[in-house]
Amino acid sequence: MTNAIQRLLRWIRALVRREPKVKESPRIKREWRSPWGVLYLLVRNTPEAVDDATYRFYPAYIRGVSLLLTCDQYRPIRDGNGLNRKSSLQGIRNGTFTPGHPIPSHRLSLTRLTTTTGFTAVDTEILWSYPVDFVGIKVFGDAGGDRYAKIVTAELALLLLRKESGSINWEQQIHRSALKWVGSNHEILEQN
Repeated sequence: MTNAIQRLLRWIRALVRREPKVKESPRIKREWRSPWGVLYLLVRNTPEAVDDATYRFYPAYIRGVSLLLTCDQYRPIRDGNGLNRKSSLQGIRNGTFTPGHPIPSHRLSLTRLTTTTGFTAVDTEILWSYPVDFVGIKVFGDAGGDRYAKIVTAELALLLLRKESGSINWEQQIHRSALKWVGSNHEILEQN
């Protein structure tokens, strides 16, 4: 499991963990309602999180379950030549650099949170997590890269208000939305 997924899981567990101490709840920035359920835009204070790209959905059709849609940005690193690289995963396959291969700029993930035993415990299950390229040939860290990540994540989140989550072909929806906003600079690299 990659470090990014491990950090995401730690953040999710901290989000849903109940402690006797008073702790700060995640701040809800916006709320949408439909017959399918309630969708919240959450403020997430982690270094990799894309601002305004974390959503929690409470479906009306399943009790005790919520879905957490997150978008994280890979951090830039320096290579041996002192050049900025987009991420620690840049074009690397089996330990070697693969020129021309798309470089992941963000990770989109959907996690199911299931409340059990009288709302005292929460089980987490990552349904999918995709490294995606929302930047392409643009400069990493450019506002445009996160701008597209926010737009694509918002479109995916709003789908939950119109369809049952099990009926959504997520990979196809990610591709459609990214193609619409980013053009040819998008590719789902692999599913983890």
